[in-house]
Amino acid sequence: MKVKRILTCVTAGVLGAAVLTSCSEAELRYLSFSNEMSQWNMLSESGDMTITLNKENMAEFINDVSSSEEDIDVSAIPFETISFVYTGEADIENNRYYVDMDIAVDDKEPYTIAIYVDEDGIVYEKSFIDSLERFINDYFADDVTAEQTAPLFEFLDEYLAGNDSFKIMYDDTIAPNLNSASQVNKLLGVMTGFMTTAFDGYTTSSYELNGTNGVTAVFNYDNVVKAINDLFDYYIDNSDKVNAEWDKISGEVNGIISEMAGTETQDGEIFSMPSAEDVSEMRDEFNALVYDKSYSPVKDILTGSEYSFDTTKNDDGSYTNNFELDLNYKGADLADISGTENTSETDQINIKEYNPFILTDENMYKIDSAYSEWVNREYPADSVDIMWHKNDSYCIMAFTRPEISDDINEMFQFVIVDDRVYVEMRPLVEGMGYSIEWDEANQKAYVTDGENRYELETVLINGTSFVKVRDFEKLGMTVEYTEEDGVGSIRCTATVKK
Repeated sequence: MKVKRILTCVTAGVLGAAVLTSCSEAELRYLSFSNEMSQWNMLSESGDMTITLNKENMAEFINDVSSSEEDIDVSAIPFETISFVYTGEADIENNRYYVDMDIAVDDKEPYTIAIYVDEDGIVYEKSFIDSLERFINDYFADDVTAEQTAPLFEFLDEYLAGNDSFKIMYDDTIAPNLNSASQVNKLLGVMTGFMTTAFDGYTTSSYELNGTNGVTAVFNYDNVVKAINDLFDYYIDNSDKVNAEWDKISGEVNGIISEMAGTETQDGEIFSMPSAEDVSEMRDEFNALVYDKSYSPVKDILTGSEYSFDTTKNDDGSYTNNFELDLNYKGADLADISGTENTSETDQINIKEYNPFILTDENMYKIDSAYSEWVNREYPADSVDIMWHKNDSYCIMAFTRPEISDDINEMFQFVIVDDRVYVEMRPLVEGMGYSIEWDEANQKAYVTDGENRYELETVLINGTSFVKVRDFEKLGMTVEYTEEDGVGSIRCTATVKK
């Protein structure tokens, strides 16, 4: 019960701090802005954000908070500046969203991500695949990862040639919670109304009027600490008033949260307001942390950093918000994050028509099979290591392919017949660049290489053909076999080389 009480207090405090208002004209104006935008079911937004790092200070901060014994240097920080430019549209009631974003890292060509979300799934435009490939080439060109993924991108370009996008369908765990955005808006509206009355008389010094249609706010360590302590004091002195106002809307709040979570508690109540005694205890614990003189890197950032914004309501009813976060570490700049957002209500959103390739669990298996066939055809293996333990029923095949430094190891069945190892025929034969020809009359599989046909010793078990590994010598290959004593079993390796 104490854990639940603490979580309730924290939740109430966070909600309160997020939407607190008072008789202050500036705070009331900002609240009215928030309330108005929370009522919009359709909106469009555009904006930009830039993150600029001081790489030396960032490396020092990472080393200070890391548990690793080895320090990183500046070269390990992958970028100095990253910027985002985006446009987006939302139909909250019908769960339809569109986002188009360009991400520029230092002086690289921007990476593009265009996403459309509806009640069925998420559509990614093919530009996402192209940008992902460029990102890997830009930052992992000398790494094995790039060499491994290059064939995959080549395959996808060929496989998705008839589609402009691909769509990942929701599963049964995601689909029931698609109305969360509209529920958040509804919750925000209810909570802001509650705060207006329950906390009437509470005030902070963070907000200021900015002209006739604007609000400016500055948050730093000192004024946030003061605001939170003022909140604690107000709550302790006015807990009867706060709880009386909460009783008026608690049923609606808990109903919204239950719907968002898709569950209900036994007593029907998820959140409740804490007592004055609970808040007094929280205030003491909070101030013990605030006035603790011991040093920590995170606290150093909190005490030296500042967040500010100004929000303006424009003549056409839209809103413009400029924001900046200055992160400071050990008295020097760590990072600067700044940007602009423009938000407006709209009658309808303009969503592109797509011809997507639909990704489901079923056709993901088909894609995986198609990719295996493609890579076997385009990049047949020069050799394969087949590893197994004598008391197992599955082996691992590790193919070595030209132009690909490594390949994903896969597990397949094997059997031992007359002290000879037989493995699943199709993955091994096709992985080495050969084909299989099935003789229905004789219920036998042959290995083919163009016009040549080879008869290898096989066994048919439960409809699956297994081929004797040693028989690959008939194709002019070498087969090397080794054994190594292990714990409880013997580890075996058969290496087949062209």
